[in-house]
Amino acid sequence: MGSILLKHYIITCLALLLFAFQNGCDVRVNNPELVTNIGASFETQGKYEKALRHYNMAIQSNPNYSLAWVNKGGVLLKLNRPKESLEATNKALELNPNNSKVWVNKGNAFCMLNNSDEALKAFDKAIEIDPKNADAWYNKGDTLGQSSRFEEALEAFNTALKINPNDFGAWIGKGTSLGMLERYEEALNAFDRAIKINPKFAMAWSNRGSALLKLNRFNEAITSFNKAIQLNPSLEKPLRPRINEAKEKAKERK
Repeated sequence: MGSILLKHYIITCLALLLFAFQNGCDVRVNNPELVTNIGASFETQGKYEKALRHYNMAIQSNPNYSLAWVNKGGVLLKLNRPKESLEATNKALELNPNNSKVWVNKGNAFCMLNNSDEALKAFDKAIEIDPKNADAWYNKGDTLGQSSRFEEALEAFNTALKINPNDFGAWIGKGTSLGMLERYEEALNAFDRAIKINPKFAMAWSNRGSALLKLNRFNEAITSFNKAIQLNPSLEKPLRPRINEAKEKAKERK
């Protein structure tokens, strides 16, 4: 293809990409890389079904285009279709077994399928490939925590935070693990760090209130619980008994 024709082709494809992104429609271009980019644009907009269709088009155009399989596996997780995600992820790993991100996706699919053992194997493989993959460490910690392996979970969350000190989810996970280990002062500090990063996350305030309650700081606990309810009114029912407990204990102390 001559340079002028190639330039014209690229401009046309980019125009189609922009049109698709702005108008939310499907565009068929015989270029798997570009079609995958269009799919990624839809995924960014939260239009997961449209994104999936474009990833499938890219794969149809070139079944060995790894990124399309990677993105397909990821968007299927967002669509709560873990079995299909696992199939796409396995294909991506056939094409490139050293992609740490894909091993994380595989682990997340296993988590959704309630297979924590296989999930941990996948996260460990991701870490083996890239020890600085904070998402892998976070997901490993989350999976360990759900398996009541809180000491190991804490170690994983601490590693995630060494890599990314602003990992909000890792601070929540660390605080939760510390709370389960009855290390309430440290748990409170972790929840405070999480709130500093994202002050509008209701569960961080709720967890903070629980730590304060364990520390017999009843009035502060009530304030935290009420803040959680303010941010998420659906927490009123589950948190009301805890607020009442804090009020009763505060009265007993007087």
